[in-house]
Amino acid sequence: MSRGTQLDVTKLPIEQLAQLYKQVGVEMEALQRTLPLIQNAMNACQDSIESTKGLSLQKIKSEVLLPISDSAYAYGQVEEVSKVLIAIGGGFVAELTIDEAVKFFDSRLNNRKSELAKLRQALGQHQLTRDQIEIEIRSRPNPNQAQASQQVE
Repeated sequence: MSRGTQLDVTKLPIEQLAQLYKQVGVEMEALQRTLPLIQNAMNACQDSIESTKGLSLQKIKSEVLLPISDSAYAYGQVEEVSKVLIAIGGGFVAELTIDEAVKFFDSRLNNRKSELAKLRQALGQHQLTRDQIEIEIRSRPNPNQAQASQQVE
């Protein structure tokens, strides 16, 4: 369904309604699978903000654990607390001050929040559409019941 277009479900044949109901359901499932991805990205941004701020509190030459993968760490020493290297995407890193890095992660976090709001709005719209289709399908007489009542008479 295209954005902003209202569909009058009362004018669609029952077969088309059933097909549309399934399509909207599939789209809702895809949107719902996206929810945890955005939430995980938001958590990663928040963790990055906290870690970056925490680094500024470290003393020079203090020992730290450096993540080298999701489950492996190496010992290291803090050499510099005024600048950090951050992954900016696409395999690129940038050297930023602590304040710049926090602003960068804040911006990413705000973008993810905006995406989440849009996703929830789309899910709500899809649910509304699905409910309208369901009401329309239930309001129509079942052709099998009509045939059965004709046969009984």
